[in-house]
Amino acid sequence: MSIKLLFCGCIHGNEFIGKYIFDHYPLGKNEYFIWKSIIANPEAMYLNQRFIDTDLNRSFPGRLDGNYEERRAYQLSKVLSQFDLIIDWHQTYNDMDDTILVHDLTPELYEICQFFNIKHIVTLDEGDSYYDGTLLGHVKNSIAVEYGRLYDFQDACQRVEKDIQNLLTKQVVNIDHNYYRILGSVAKEFEPKLNLKNYQKLTEEEREILGISEDNVYPIFIGTEVYQGVYCILLEKKQMSGV
Repeated sequence: MSIKLLFCGCIHGNEFIGKYIFDHYPLGKNEYFIWKSIIANPEAMYLNQRFIDTDLNRSFPGRLDGNYEERRAYQLSKVLSQFDLIIDWHQTYNDMDDTILVHDLTPELYEICQFFNIKHIVTLDEGDSYYDGTLLGHVKNSIAVEYGRLYDFQDACQRVEKDIQNLLTKQVVNIDHNYYRILGSVAKEFEPKLNLKNYQKLTEEEREILGISEDNVYPIFIGTEVYQGVYCILLEKKQMSGV
């Protein structure tokens, strides 16, 4: 039986990777999947801005009588429940490697990750309420894919094309994966004291400045303006187990 697959694009209206996927893969089927693409936040996409009232990716499960994004989240929740697998497409102009995020790395989602030419796989921190309103936090049969270096949109689209083709044909990409969990964030006030690079392990001195006891810690989304008051997100690298 074919897997019902939903491509969810433009949950942030100014992330046009989702529009590219919607235009090139609106719907279809093959021996493995029946797929469909949607634009999650059409009003924000039309205006080329992240959201209208509040971040849609912090608004799930939504409210029938809420603001624009809360109403969209309420409507989308009903749509998402009709699919076996949801891919939530994102982009960042940050100079960082492409990254897959999951709520829980179940055996089913682990298999899906093998079709992407993306080596970094990140799970959410269950103890952080910041992620409660995300699509990932609300819909467990989903993954979010974050494409970096969007200053070269054409190159990013080529990476997306290869990943989608591998996914739809179940072509495994043989790369060594790195596994992490989100550890927390670093406040903007620390920026002058640090000179971090995405996916470069924190030194002992940097961990001391931040008061971090964990050893295997890596920063991502360094200096991303959409996270107000945040300098970067921290990950703890983990050994793969239990899948």
